Amino acid sequence: MDFVFALDSSTSTGAQNWINIKNLVIRIISNFSVTPEDARFSVFRFNRRIDRTREFFLNTYAGNESAMVAAIQNLPYRGWGSYVGRALRHARDVSLAPSSGNRVGYKDVILTVTDGRTYDDALTISNELRNQNVTTYAVGVEPVNGRTIAHNTLLEIAGRSANRFLPALTGFDETHNQIIAALKRDLCA
Repeated sequence: MDFVFALDSSTSTGAQNWINIKNLVIRIISNFSVTPEDARFSVFRFNRRIDRTREFFLNTYAGNESAMVAAIQNLPYRGWGSYVGRALRHARDVSLAPSSGNRVGYKDVILTVTDGRTYDDALTISNELRNQNVTTYAVGVEPVNGRTIAHNTLLEIAGRSANRFLPALTGFDETHNQIIAALKRDLCA
């Protein structure tokens, strides 16, 4: 499996949510066999821009989970504006490129963590990804600016409600558990 995380670090995400987002990514990774032959992961953060300096690719830490976790823990939270469509195009064109470690014959997955508020179109690229057999997921983050999660955008990103995850009233741990269970069900079958 070649798995890309696109993480929204816009202002509305908030510092505490950013910590929870990074913890979620680490928990997901720890539930898969991280080897050059099995699961590979790529992570980047976005807001109005893609953070190309802290991004890592599928082949950067293939087989080195501890270095990958350290890189995730060191991802800074900053930025404003959110361009989800741009982030998904980057995931397709850069993160899932063969030169970045994408492998023929392995399942491609993109999990986007965002509040769903975007300044660009996310539906078109999301549909293109699914038409190219990329499995897409969306994880909602409650904005800290008093606005609400853009549920429709999350559904556009995910493609179906079973691939869209919203914060649980019982807290992030329960949400994390639901996401991990669904990923194992869908990707390890």
